[in-house]
Amino acid sequence: PLLCLVPAGALEYEVLRLLHISSNDRGKLDDFHGSGRIEELSWHYFLDMLQILGPAFVKLGQWAGTRRDLFSAYFCDHLSMLHSNVNTHAWEHTHAALIKAFGINYSEQLVIKDVIGSGSSAQVYKGTLHGSEVAVKVLHPGIVKAVERDLFLMQQVAVLVDSLP
Repeated sequence: PLLCLVPAGALEYEVLRLLHISSNDRGKLDDFHGSGRIEELSWHYFLDMLQILGPAFVKLGQWAGTRRDLFSAYFCDHLSMLHSNVNTHAWEHTHAALIKAFGINYSEQLVIKDVIGSGSSAQVYKGTLHGSEVAVKVLHPGIVKAVERDLFLMQQVAVLVDSLP
């Protein structure tokens, strides 16, 4: 996953390919640049890569998105999308987690309505339990191992950086 950081030229090539623009017809790309779409695609790419890297990296991005004292408002505004717009997991995982927590007949007590958000480690559903509205938070599958892996990677990078003169 660390190979997801690519030079801008490679991203531009990918955009050209996605837009079906040949390298001989760069005038179309100039129009695209002027529209701000390259920048928008770059941000989506960056946010997707944080999610691919893992939950600890998403959490780091979420933290950075709250630090307007350290980063520009522009940067923070984009990173703030990581607070509730992280990729969701499949309903099958949620269903299995609910069965494990409440038993096979959980739907007699708990009615799950809609996903109201998904973050770095879990997603939240709106539900009803015995007639009262509740929020149900379900951890993403494999979250413990993913966080352990992310922290190991971060530790290895820190050791590498610390060894530099």
